[in-house]
Amino acid sequence: MTLIFAIFSLYALFKRYEDIKLSTYQAISMSLLLVGTSCIHVKEQIAIILMLHISIIDIKENIIPNILSVLIFILGTNYFSVDMTIETIISLIFLFILALTSIVSGSIGFGDIKLLIALYIFLGSNRFIGLLFYLCLFLFLASISLFFTRNASKKQTFAMAPAIFVAFILVIFGG
Repeated sequence: MTLIFAIFSLYALFKRYEDIKLSTYQAISMSLLLVGTSCIHVKEQIAIILMLHISIIDIKENIIPNILSVLIFILGTNYFSVDMTIETIISLIFLFILALTSIVSGSIGFGDIKLLIALYIFLGSNRFIGLLFYLCLFLFLASISLFFTRNASKKQTFAMAPAIFVAFILVIFGG
């Protein structure tokens, strides 16, 4: 049920329904996600709700609030262990490259970088590699579709948080 609701939520986000107010949407999503999900932990349910709200805010305002990223970071501190495996090193190198790219070229928002760091702490290194794979796949598909449908220029931007949200959902339910 949660996966169906997440798909509906993304459809609603991309169609940008103006008649759904953010506060009503938040109440509906919280109740449906918490009641309808029994196969995942409560922390993951809360993280899904936070990610959904981050996606909505990023689409509407092109900003990711720091407080929501911090909440995901705090939720993930129980799972975080310092084990320097090859996956951990690869993930940290990738995050460093993303942060450096964001600072130098401005191509990725710094809110997205902070969100990815919080998700790294939340998911751990093994599951974060899966998130990066799905995220790269979605961003590749989005850039191709933008190129062919909108006559996109290099200056055109789009919200990255919904792609992070879908990748997060796939990692949570896919293992």
